Amino acid sequence: MAEPINICICVPSLWDARAPEERAEILRKFRDLDERIQFQAAAYVDSIDIRAVRGQGRRDEARGKVAPPTPDLRAALAEAHIILAIDLPFDMDVLAPNLRWVQSIGAGVGQLQTCGLEKNNVLLTSGAGIASDPIAEFVLARILSHWKLFSLYDQMQKERRWEPTYGRNLAGSTIGIVGFGAIGSAIAWRAKAWGMRVLATRRHLPAGFADPAVDRFYPPSDLKEMLASADAVALCAPETPETYQMFNA
Repeated sequence: MAEPINICICVPSLWDARAPEERAEILRKFRDLDERIQFQAAAYVDSIDIRAVRGQGRRDEARGKVAPPTPDLRAALAEAHIILAIDLPFDMDVLAPNLRWVQSIGAGVGQLQTCGLEKNNVLLTSGAGIASDPIAEFVLARILSHWKLFSLYDQMQKERRWEPTYGRNLAGSTIGIVGFGAIGSAIAWRAKAWGMRVLATRRHLPAGFADPAVDRFYPPSDLKEMLASADAVALCAPETPETYQMFNA
């Protein structure tokens, strides 16, 4: 048999809502593509605060806060050629000498740019767009829940009482989308289908740029003007030095 291709999944299994049988079938299909493919799991996740610090490039500050890799993680990384992850420990050039490719499960990769991947010319790719549909559904669900007073209905149901209660409509309201990438686009199409007026900012806004789901685009410099017209806002911009603390309390 030829040399194996070791793929290390560094994402906690609890993050995958699929049934074990479905996960096993997916792995089998990958192995059918190439008999050299081998999978191993070794979860690694930083806290949200540490991920943010790393995403801002503050390596020294973050290094003092993360726990050292476990023996199992070290063993898995030492054999890995490809890694699927949201976070990784420091010193990956030493921990994973065979590594050639890291695939992020999220759109942001700033935290993964502090791992030392560049020292061994490891390819780093973003997962931008892979979760746009479920995130867009979540965004609209949260707006519906808030505007339609679902929590109040739930409480009345528990108390077995009924009082006339009125929320507000999505139709005719305005949503502002900050960052019109895959997620922002998915939100816009759903909001437009429900009769909402859709506004959006976009970092690069060529002359004449348009989208059927968006009533008006704004450059980032006109963010405050867009916000003044919005009844609800979806923040879909990636974390970068330009977007860090874009919104305050």
